[in-house]
Amino acid sequence: MADNAEAPHAEWFQHKLLNDAKYADITFQFDKKLVPAHSCVISVRSPVLFQMYEKAQPKKKKNERRGITNLVINQPCPDYPITCETFELVLRYLYADDLQLETLSGRQALDLAVAAREFDLPRLIRLCHHYLRKAIDLDNVHDLLKVSHDTKEDTVKGFCVFYASMNRKEFIGNKAAVGEMGVDLFQDVMAILLTIEEEVINESEPPPRTIVDDFKKLYTDVEGEATHGDAVVSMKGQEIPFHKGFFAVLSKSLSQSFQPATQGDENVTEVMKVKPALSSADSFRAVLKYVYYGDVSCLTVMTACEVQEFAKFHGMTELQNICEHIMNVTINCESCTSIAKIVFNPGNLKRPNLATTRKNVLTFFRENLTNISLSVSDLLDIGQNVMAEIILAWQIAERAEKEGMSVEDYCKKNGIDDTHRYNDIVLTAADEPQDDKGESGTSSPPLNASATLPNSNGDEEDGEEKEEQQPHQHEKRGLFGVVGVVGRKRDKKKIKKK
Repeated sequence: MADNAEAPHAEWFQHKLLNDAKYADITFQFDKKLVPAHSCVISVRSPVLFQMYEKAQPKKKKNERRGITNLVINQPCPDYPITCETFELVLRYLYADDLQLETLSGRQALDLAVAAREFDLPRLIRLCHHYLRKAIDLDNVHDLLKVSHDTKEDTVKGFCVFYASMNRKEFIGNKAAVGEMGVDLFQDVMAILLTIEEEVINESEPPPRTIVDDFKKLYTDVEGEATHGDAVVSMKGQEIPFHKGFFAVLSKSLSQSFQPATQGDENVTEVMKVKPALSSADSFRAVLKYVYYGDVSCLTVMTACEVQEFAKFHGMTELQNICEHIMNVTINCESCTSIAKIVFNPGNLKRPNLATTRKNVLTFFRENLTNISLSVSDLLDIGQNVMAEIILAWQIAERAEKEGMSVEDYCKKNGIDDTHRYNDIVLTAADEPQDDKGESGTSSPPLNASATLPNSNGDEEDGEEKEEQQPHQHEKRGLFGVVGVVGRKRDKKKIKKK
């Protein structure tokens, strides 16, 4: 696989944004009910609604915060007003474009088509028409025919007339439904039925989805300051604007930490803790592209190592999983040390979903150790756990080679596995430094990991003293198979006093 994992379409989390009123800056009023929305989403998904929003704004300076704007939509057909329920379907389309039209009744789909025409949403109009053509039946044809006639939905009216022509006896026989249509409309339909021979279809397939491209444009507009954001992060002398609602819906902790939209813009550098985890502005931009439109093309393996920590800290589980997948499939000489630092972090050791990555990175170390650039400072920086695992990998590879075996066969022969990794490693005690009296300690013979460490007289200490000495022992580890254990000689009485 390439460096990058596949990301889902943007709508997978935009549902959460749709339902999050905390960072909304528009409300659409229907009688006593207010429906919240975000001007940034409206700006790239519905020019008609955004124009309504812009016209309602008082004149202000560029990028000045506008607060909450309350809007009342136009009603193209007073006898068939756009209801709150229909408008919520419109918003769901604008935010996610994943309407399950088959769950709607024929009348609901027709009302939605009327609203889509009012807001100039060609794809939604076509989707409704495509569904309605198949949804017409004897139970709804009279009602749909009348409503489509009154609202000038000529395409749907044509579907209804053709259906009536194919079922003339049943259509005419429903006297009650015919009466509700009205005499004039019924006579017009009957005149058409006498001449119609076949269905004239002027309908084409719905246009392709544009939601990902639209949210990508939103990100680009905010980056270029063509659209106003409501938050900034300061990194490396740069101020990066964005909309905090996109992060709030993915992270509960950030949602609770950000100020609501009514309190204006804010610098959230400290709140988001970007500086400890992310090394550059480009790393944060990679996160932004993901949260806006699901893009992971900028998540190279080295960037993914940084973003994984950021995502884990903020509880952004989906982003964290994507970064960990990238790490697992892109282990190389440049990335292996950074990946090892993450997967052998004490907080990640018990995570089973990283077990494969831990195994793969150690295998890579064993097979490519001579090609990996490792300085002393690198080893000190990645921590004791990772250092120990690297040393272990090197030693196992070296011993397997001496015995003319593969690493896998050598581990199997010596019982080395995830739970018994150190069974075959020999610890060699180095000479002890002089104590306070100027005495030097004696060196110890080679030990395996389960052996006990002798005292300076060559005898084993009792259990109590050993337990107290252990915290003062320091391991010296190197890449060449020697692990020295240095312990300070202490007077038994001093130890007991402490």
